[in-house]
Amino acid sequence: MAVSRTQAYSEKRAFSLIEALVVVAVVGVLLAVCAPMLARSRGGARETASLANARLIAVAVGQYGAENRDMPPVLFDPIESYTYKDPPQEVEVYGRLVKGRWFYNGWEFHKLLNPALPAKALLAPGSVPHDIVDVGGIGTVNVADYSMPKCLYASPEYWNRWTQRGPSQWGAQRFSSITFPSDKGLVRQHLVYGLANFPYEQQASGFMGVRSAVAWADLSAATLVQAELNPGEPNFYYHNGAKTFFHSGLPIEETLHGVRGRDRPPYKPVSPPRPSGGTPGRHAGAALDVERGLWRRPAPPARV
Repeated sequence: MAVSRTQAYSEKRAFSLIEALVVVAVVGVLLAVCAPMLARSRGGARETASLANARLIAVAVGQYGAENRDMPPVLFDPIESYTYKDPPQEVEVYGRLVKGRWFYNGWEFHKLLNPALPAKALLAPGSVPHDIVDVGGIGTVNVADYSMPKCLYASPEYWNRWTQRGPSQWGAQRFSSITFPSDKGLVRQHLVYGLANFPYEQQASGFMGVRSAVAWADLSAATLVQAELNPGEPNFYYHNGAKTFFHSGLPIEETLHGVRGRDRPPYKPVSPPRPSGGTPGRHAGAALDVERGLWRRPAPPARV
């Protein structure tokens, strides 16, 4: 039987099963080699953009301080208010109604910046643009992925478990009061996007292995794991969830000694007061009130 030239050429050029499997295997090896490189490249691009955002925000905050008596942005008054049961304060800023409490100042700070920062600077790379509003012709956001630490809004003594007294120590701290500008975080990225195990978003503070951007008070910036920084000091007067004396606070947010402390190692915690005749490292005759997390002295014996 005669075979046409086209049919013979087709049979001659066909791939065998073995050849197809070899091609698939080679492609698979190439993808396995290139995928991590591509992921690192994308991750590096996200980190670079986050770093630029944090530095830009820090510069804008510094400019705000220069024009407002060296103080950080403050929208709310230092009034005791802790949970959803307490009515929040309401203020209007550049046509926007803002609700919150004293320590929300660190999350809502960007609403006082003028001119407003654009949404691209306030949202971390990978974030889906949301809640976009127009402020002075600039498309900005109500909820940002970067924040200022709580320790800028209370005295240094409030961030030491031995000297905390509660809301009487609340108050914005001057930028010039920061003792170690190159080691104290001023703006931190609190949400990260595009991680392998968390495809949408992940909190940056308190989680090992999560790299994020931090701008320091000297306006430098770095990409790092916030959980590897010096642990913060828990406060027992304003927090989410119960804390005891043995807990640690969040790095950057609750820096030991506040604006006088360091977020980067070396870290040397301050020893508690040592009364004469007492046990080193503990108040003489003191008992631990675990519920409140505060040292208290036992009641004196009743007189007969």
